[in-house]
Amino acid sequence: MSPKFAIATIDRCAGTLVVIIGLVHLAVGRGAFVAPTNGGIWFLSAGFLLVTTGLANIAASGSPSRLQSAAAASGSLAVLVLGALIARVDPGLLLSPQTLILLGLGSVLTALRLRDLLRRHR
Repeated sequence: MSPKFAIATIDRCAGTLVVIIGLVHLAVGRGAFVAPTNGGIWFLSAGFLLVTTGLANIAASGSPSRLQSAAAASGSLAVLVLGALIARVDPGLLLSPQTLILLGLGSVLTALRLRDLLRRHR
């Protein structure tokens, strides 16, 4: 397996995992659809962000489009920023498995998109 193929596979798998985590997030917060609260709506918005970010990263994987890479990078960076803010508000969440997984996936996807943008800039 070539290194380029391996990176593309990791890229698509990471994006797919972010979509799955986002869908699980939406399923867990589905109560906000029938009895909306401020907290529930914010919880659901994070699920929508994850699904959209994952799909953008899947679309940008292997694409020559700088715009797709930039859009996916902004979503991945938003996941990192929100993860950091949540961890700052509740440091106990930083050590929870889902936060660590999301921060790890967000880091990988952000790095891959920035790498794509820098390579296409040359």
